[in-house]
Amino acid sequence: MGLFGSDDEEKKEGSGDEGGAEEGDSEDQIFGPTCKILVKKATNLKNVLKFGTIDPYAEVTFENYTKKTKVQDDTKNPEWNEELIFPRANSDSVKVQIKIFHQESLGKDKLLAYGTGNITATLSLTGMRSRSN
Repeated sequence: MGLFGSDDEEKKEGSGDEGGAEEGDSEDQIFGPTCKILVKKATNLKNVLKFGTIDPYAEVTFENYTKKTKVQDDTKNPEWNEELIFPRANSDSVKVQIKIFHQESLGKDKLLAYGTGNITATLSLTGMRSRSN
């Protein structure tokens, strides 16, 4: 399965940089702490179809919120490189679940791969100066 990373940051009101909106979602403003999860790629996915090739997308669940990447057509080695931004509670370690599906044109999408893990919060401080006495 593909690689993912995270980067915690404080979201500023009105910045408009949500990214990774689900189909049918408006890009809602997120206020307060956020977690960015970078969905990079998946390799060697199994083709579950009798005819044709798979059209994979990733579904990421973080703290009771779920977002999806765009569908990559006709590939067993999708490269999304999509940054999904989630609201974040005040916990130091949180569970992330990633599922990869084949998008069906008719019927229910087929699960291709899945994984879970914990992300430990990494705080980055910018604009800090050392105090000299």
